[in-house]
Amino acid sequence: MEEKGQMNKVWWRYLLVVVFLSEIMAAQQAQVAPQASIPVNSCLESEVHRLDFLVGDWTSATSDLTPDSGTHGNGVNHIKASLGGCALIQHRYEEKNGKKLFDSIVIWAFDASTNRLREFVISDDLHAQVYEGIWESDGWVFYRDRIGNADQMWLLRVRYVQNPKGFTQIAELTKDRGKTWTKASSTDYVPRQR
Repeated sequence: MEEKGQMNKVWWRYLLVVVFLSEIMAAQQAQVAPQASIPVNSCLESEVHRLDFLVGDWTSATSDLTPDSGTHGNGVNHIKASLGGCALIQHRYEEKNGKKLFDSIVIWAFDASTNRLREFVISDDLHAQVYEGIWESDGWVFYRDRIGNADQMWLLRVRYVQNPKGFTQIAELTKDRGKTWTKASSTDYVPRQR
């Protein structure tokens, strides 16, 4: 019975995220008349712009996997700015050995009330994750708790590092609340050839 309750919670969270994404997509598609002046709190100066190097069409390859980091392979990715620069939205399709692993949407958006970037990851394999961004070492780093079983509570951090070929997404895990970190995976993004 408790397991059924947990599944219901997961489904409700998943449904909430889907509704949130639907609202964003609807707002994005709505035809809005151009404004004569830009509001003071516009997204033109949003912290999201520090991640503009992510925008583009990419292929990705994940390496350095640990058993705790999940299943990844090679991906096709499209990342675009949305809502006048208030958000970045990624569509990521991942496969391994020709077999689909997952299809996902990632959204990065700045929350002015907390002065943090947030990263939302929603995939068709029933995963919905929320990461809190913290500015450290000249870049945004995104954190979330990852709960395994009663004895497992990990912290996962993800950072995006620009490089001459594109960028790299580096994921690290800690099982001791940040005393030591282990690289879980590294995903290299390079421009997609058409």
